[in-house]
Amino acid sequence: MLDICSGIRQRKLKIKWDIRAHVNTIDAEMLCELKKSGCELICYGIESGNNEILKRMKKGITKEKAAEVIGLTKKAGIRTLAYFMLGFPAETREQMRETIDFSKKLDPDFCHYAILVPFPCTAVYEEGLARGIFKKDFWREFAANPTAHFKPPVWVEKVPEHEMRELLEKAYKEFYFRPVYLMRRLLAVRSWGDFLRKTQTGLRLFHQQGAK
Repeated sequence: MLDICSGIRQRKLKIKWDIRAHVNTIDAEMLCELKKSGCELICYGIESGNNEILKRMKKGITKEKAAEVIGLTKKAGIRTLAYFMLGFPAETREQMRETIDFSKKLDPDFCHYAILVPFPCTAVYEEGLARGIFKKDFWREFAANPTAHFKPPVWVEKVPEHEMRELLEKAYKEFYFRPVYLMRRLLAVRSWGDFLRKTQTGLRLFHQQGAK
């Protein structure tokens, strides 16, 4: 990565770009090189704000490490997007709530929240079938008979699906409608066109979450 960054800088290419990165692969030196070479945004898959859940996910990180790297990235002048997931096997409502609160405390530039969808041939999906969490092989049936209205299964164990979706909606609203966040985004507006784009994006987000 450092060689790529150096090459871009030496050739004086004015390229603005973003990447996805694991928090364990980033340090201050790397961030400095990324910034110099035009990196504007780094997306981190943090997934949970609970260390027990992170261990079960086998992420190989802690919430403390995630906070450290997000802080370093901000200090380097690079924007951040953090991915979070709700509904991991055996996750409680309190642990999901902890993830939402952690995401706000972490305060990246953007957050993306989602409910876990166990995809075919993954360890989570196979475990769900073996334990009877999934009463039938949804994905096999879909592969044999694809339908436009197919709804992928979610892991429902300790928290009902409708409660997870309520938490998902709260996560987006609580993060993006914080007064400090809205003020920061407003101060970052560079033109009337930029203001309109950001307003339209915010309204779409609000309506999308309200329609769930």
